[in-house]
Amino acid sequence: MLGLRLTDLGASLTALFFPQTCTFCNSNDALDRKVGLCRECYEKLRPVPEPICACCGQTLQVDTGPHVELCGGCLANPPAYDRARFGYSYENELRETLVNFKYYQRLDAIRTLSELTIRAFHRYFDRHGIDLIVPVPLSKNRLRSRGFNQSALLARWLSDHTGIPIDYTSFRKIKDTKPQARLTREQRKVNLRGSFGLANHELIKGRSILLFDDVSTTQSTIGEAARTLKKAKAVRVDCLVLALTLSPFMTAATHVQNSEEEANY
Repeated sequence: MLGLRLTDLGASLTALFFPQTCTFCNSNDALDRKVGLCRECYEKLRPVPEPICACCGQTLQVDTGPHVELCGGCLANPPAYDRARFGYSYENELRETLVNFKYYQRLDAIRTLSELTIRAFHRYFDRHGIDLIVPVPLSKNRLRSRGFNQSALLARWLSDHTGIPIDYTSFRKIKDTKPQARLTREQRKVNLRGSFGLANHELIKGRSILLFDDVSTTQSTIGEAARTLKKAKAVRVDCLVLALTLSPFMTAATHVQNSEEEANY
């Protein structure tokens, strides 16, 4: 991978296959080597507070009543995807680890991030009925400067685990866009418009797609990506994102349920 020194690669591979300490805090207390986290760090992970919208996967207002399944946004302006689900809140140690993995090539974190991706998948999805996993692509310039696509690496582990085929080549980022971090929700939508394309429509046409990304803030990226895949005649597009930046409402939500994987730690 571009930019990696041999010593960095060797250290990363050692940590990947022989994890000795928690990926988040470097402790070796109560370490679960499968996920590479100590119990304390694992229990700090926060899923999106329930109840969630059946479509966009974000927290519903607590006063909407037990029979309301869709949020106001999805009722008024349904997204292009059929369903989006998110693994954990993008905060604290998970946020720091994802940033270091993504921008500073901390590849020793891939085992933990991949296992969390797999557990998020099993919380919301079943492999049956999904034909293809498609990671959100990077532009050629972004891929060249970063050296790897972090979403593609995590999606590869998910594909290996579930047996669902993965397609790296059909779906492409055809336009360089401004970094999304400092843009408003509306600016993000405009920024991404027309930025994705298909190199091979036949691999997408008639398929049920699981679109995967590592982090989402406003769902603009998965929304535009799903729109492109639907134009290519995908019969269904579900989205799985490892981490979601919670809105102030979701951050303040008091009803945070334990996830299934926490119960089975």
